[in-house]
Amino acid sequence: MLCGDWPRPRFDATSGSRRFLAGRASHTGDEIGIDGLTSMDVAEWMLEAGSRLTVEPAKREAADLRALLRFLYLDGILETDLGGAMPPVARWRGAHYPRR
Repeated sequence: MLCGDWPRPRFDATSGSRRFLAGRASHTGDEIGIDGLTSMDVAEWMLEAGSRLTVEPAKREAADLRALLRFLYLDGILETDLGGAMPPVARWRGAHYPRR
């Protein structure tokens, strides 16, 4: 089986990071979107993502963005590991059960 014959993944693992960087770039005027990036920017993005996504997609987006931020840190592009600034995506245990 050739690599081109593999089915496309259902979820594009880079889509959340691309949205994050594109939003930052349009907001800051920076070509890539990483100049002046702070932990507050990351936390605000994840809070916004949490309000528009359900739990599992929000977790995937958080993992995707965390991986990108850690890569940028390890590559020397970011001075601080902002992957640790990611707020957790919470799901209250039993929240989906109806009240009696």
